[in-house]
Amino acid sequence: MTAFTRTPFGELVGQNEQVRAILSQAKALASQAAAKRKIPTAHDGMQWERINSRIGNKKIGSALHHEIYDLSADGRHVLLCCRSVEGSKYGIKTTSKQYFILHKHGTGVRVEEANKNIAAKAAKQAGDGIGLALDILAGKAKLTSNAEIRKGFKIVTRDDMGNLVSVWDGSAWPIGKRRGEKATDTHDGGFYYYRTVEQAIEAARCKGVFQPAMHEQLLVLLEVEASGTEYSLSDGKLCTTYLKPLAVVAEPIL
Repeated sequence: MTAFTRTPFGELVGQNEQVRAILSQAKALASQAAAKRKIPTAHDGMQWERINSRIGNKKIGSALHHEIYDLSADGRHVLLCCRSVEGSKYGIKTTSKQYFILHKHGTGVRVEEANKNIAAKAAKQAGDGIGLALDILAGKAKLTSNAEIRKGFKIVTRDDMGNLVSVWDGSAWPIGKRRGEKATDTHDGGFYYYRTVEQAIEAARCKGVFQPAMHEQLLVLLEVEASGTEYSLSDGKLCTTYLKPLAVVAEPIL
């Protein structure tokens, strides 16, 4: 089964009508389980509110989303994430996640709680495919270790002394030194990088945070080594727990 992609939080999204119909059936199974009070009921109490002229409009309130993280090819088995969120003037943040495996059973549904740590990692490992996360949770497939080393590329700049530093916060990124910070899928932890050179360069062209340094030809493209927990965000950006610069690939980038 193909034509699936994932949101930055891990939810499966369909790329054609047929696949979207399969996901709709999976969500209907979740609604059936919620109606029987076997899982939390989805709701959306978010409303747009104007904060002030500087911040503008923000979604304020709380919600709980039913998100499909995996499903079997026949749609009878579903890995569901119940994700609670809160919105404030500072933005929307995830407050909790619960994972359940739903099994279609005749005209009803059987529910079992899934291990949170394994479910999240299994869904990440599954990528754009389906079935693997369910197999991992059932012990039919192996969960990849977080110790696995991955290669990629990061965009940095140079300070007045010529040191490699973050474009975002000015923190140091010296070659050969690994940095660590717990990665999250809510943009409040971990380090960012890109899987390919092309994705990194496209980010430099399009994302506002890079524009001032790009115009001054101060952007530097690094090859990096990533490990630990990792989340896929939008536009090819990845968030990882450990990141080590290996070498300068290009300077300036554009």
